[in-house]
Amino acid sequence: MKITLIVTALLGILCCSPSYAGPAAPGAIDIAQPDGTSFKATILGDENQNWIEALESGHTVIQNRESGYWEYAEKQADGTLKGSGIKVDPSGKATPDSIPKGVRPERRQLK
Repeated sequence: MKITLIVTALLGILCCSPSYAGPAAPGAIDIAQPDGTSFKATILGDENQNWIEALESGHTVIQNRESGYWEYAEKQADGTLKGSGIKVDPSGKATPDSIPKGVRPERRQLK
C-alpha cells in the first residue's frame, strides 16, 4: 500500500511537472514618449517570449534605452530586435514603408 502511494505520487509529479507559459496581458496599453506624446500598443507573446506592437500601424516597437523613445523595430540577422531610429508615430499614418509590420523576435530555445 505504501509503495503504491509513493509510485503514484512520483508518477503524478513527473507527468505534471512541465509548465506552460501563459499568454501576455490582453488589451491595449498606453505608452508615453519622452516628449509627452503617447500611442496605444498591445503586448504579444507569453511570459517567456514577448514583444510590443503599436495598435494603429501593427508595427513592432522597441524602446531606445539611450533616448527613451519608442522606435519601430527591425529584425537583425541573429533574430533579435533592434530599434530603427525612427520614432513611433502616434497616429500610425507616417510609418516607414521599409519596415515590415508584425516583426517578431526569434523564439528562444530554453535549455
